[in-house]
Amino acid sequence: RRGAGPRRVLAQRGARGSPVASGVRGLGRATLRTRAFAAGVEGTTLVKVCGVMTKEDAAMVGEKGADFIGFIVSGGYKRSIGLEEAREIVSRVKEGGAEPVGIFTRETAEEMVRACDEIGLETVQLHGDTPRESLKDLPARLSVFYVVHSEGGRLITPLPAELAQIDLSVPDPAYWKKPIDWVSAGRRSVDYILVDKKEAGGTGKLDWDSFVVPKGCSRKGWIMAGGVAPANVE
Repeated sequence: RRGAGPRRVLAQRGARGSPVASGVRGLGRATLRTRAFAAGVEGTTLVKVCGVMTKEDAAMVGEKGADFIGFIVSGGYKRSIGLEEAREIVSRVKEGGAEPVGIFTRETAEEMVRACDEIGLETVQLHGDTPRESLKDLPARLSVFYVVHSEGGRLITPLPAELAQIDLSVPDPAYWKKPIDWVSAGRRSVDYILVDKKEAGGTGKLDWDSFVVPKGCSRKGWIMAGGVAPANVE
């Protein structure tokens, strides 16, 4: 619906105080446009805005061109919302043609599925240890954003199936050329991996230039969070 071609690198913007990135208010009147840029491969860059709290904000973000619009389902955060508000946001986002994303930080697979069924959600973002560990128990009908943290260009959050690496004891001169399937666990691989700084609240300080994207880690792409603005999304 929005753009075509490979979708391997995404840009994320979020609301200050959320577990992801920096403020929705900075969008202003600027239009967010997608451009071809994907880890050295011609493709489409998509935009994800996170931390919306009202259906009006969701509609505005969708009108500006965001492809994914997230909100915090888990309680206890400055921008957490209830299920009734979430249901309204999901409906409004879908009407505008974007994809709503529910952020979970402490829920089990059963709790996430129940919340998704109640509000009509089809995409979840696994932001905490319990949700990440519950990946294998989520049904394949749910699309998944899997959050990891990076420092100095290196991942510091364990990935599912991280131990299922290539067996170096097997003689194969081409082993180093093969992609490692880091996140095939239980049900299937995740759809997107979101890379952010360890500090929550939208610092916008992720060092995109030093981060090297491993191969074979997600079905559709990577999201590089922090520091996205209308001026640098073209």
